[in-house]
Amino acid sequence: MALAVIQASPGGGRGVDTLHTAFTGKCIPQIGLKSQCFQIFLARKRRQRCSVCSISNAVGVESAGGVDLNQRLEKIRAEEPAPAGNGVEISQEQGDGGDPEVRSSEHKMRWSMLLSREVLEDAHVSRASSVTDAHVLRRKGRLKEQDGLIEFIISLHSTHSPIQVMEKMERWIKEHSEDPMRSTLSRLIPSVGRFYTPLPLVRAFHEYDEFASLSRRRYVPPNFAEIRHVINIAQVHAIAEKLALVTFDADGTIYSDGHHIERDNKMIAHIIKLMQRGIHVAILTAAGYPGDPTKFEDRFSGLLSAFEELELASRVTRYFQVMGGECNYLLRVNNKYRLEFVPDDMWKSKDMLEWSEEGIEELLDEAQGALQSASARLNLPVHFVRKPRAVGVIPKVSTIYEVLEEMALTVQVHLVESKLPFCAFNGGSDVFVDVGKFSHSLISVLTSMSLII
Repeated sequence: MALAVIQASPGGGRGVDTLHTAFTGKCIPQIGLKSQCFQIFLARKRRQRCSVCSISNAVGVESAGGVDLNQRLEKIRAEEPAPAGNGVEISQEQGDGGDPEVRSSEHKMRWSMLLSREVLEDAHVSRASSVTDAHVLRRKGRLKEQDGLIEFIISLHSTHSPIQVMEKMERWIKEHSEDPMRSTLSRLIPSVGRFYTPLPLVRAFHEYDEFASLSRRRYVPPNFAEIRHVINIAQVHAIAEKLALVTFDADGTIYSDGHHIERDNKMIAHIIKLMQRGIHVAILTAAGYPGDPTKFEDRFSGLLSAFEELELASRVTRYFQVMGGECNYLLRVNNKYRLEFVPDDMWKSKDMLEWSEEGIEELLDEAQGALQSASARLNLPVHFVRKPRAVGVIPKVSTIYEVLEEMALTVQVHLVESKLPFCAFNGGSDVFVDVGKFSHSLISVLTSMSLII
């Protein structure tokens, strides 16, 4: 006989654990489980109706359906004694403790039922099929939420109130920006980087607290995302008066991964307002389409359509640029609201212009070899994509963020002695290696806008 475990939907009051037997068709209740009805029954050879739950034990997952199980159990207890001698003996007395040996065997039997693969299959209980169930595992990945500063701020909430934390961090950040080598933060967080502006964290916290109510929570500290929001708000206040350039990552920032800017994208209005105020806007994307600006236009079709419909003057559209291929292609908007490539000699630095095609091919060959080796080691089937300034892999099956991150880090270690700068990154659904780095892209954008003094 096969035992099947059925979990019914939660109900009110005390939960009931019932053991259906193929010998009697009766329920032997065990009161005391929390807010759920677990029905364990013999389902293979007998089809008998349960007098408590009024369901056939040949049926799949059933709900208690709001039935007052306690009342029905009391009625059955009054009418019939508990069955005995059927090989499944469970003490119904909750107050006297029962026979220790009987209770011990009961618990062993119950757990063996719950842990049985055959039991779970018969009951159709939903669970992760294996470690390759990427949808389940992806939700548990925390690799993207790792930052020494934010984790330290969260830890301070165990001994400080949120306001105290922000006051202390604001003071320490100011101290660190003035003397990074001997600051308190450099001792507490060795991995902390450089702060280019003071951060008004207290002001930012009060703004965020108005709708998030962080200060009203007594037992749960702010999480990673909440602290990051507060820091972002503080950064906006810090740069607002001197802001000259705003850069956006494309995938996962102004639109979802693998999508484009459509007409209903809420970022369109914000981007246009920035441009109308004389603030440069640059979208930095790893996507690279050498010699084909139309493919870039497809990515930003909704934004370009808005430019055209609003008939923005060239004095406004000149504030918009796209940097593609990490740092290899710069595009601007022409008078017809189309994207066009900016000639390399107008924006590329001297060292970028000196990158040889032979050196680029050698770098990409080594990167492709490292990706191939990593995918084989991780048993991940992939599709290779080779471009003039990039090489990457796209998994053929679902995987998780950490596997892709492992591949990206493998390439970074393999190419550590490369003569040419490169960027190996995890795109969330792929891994790519581009010639050049983000710093080149930022400097190039500033050069094209004549913002470097």
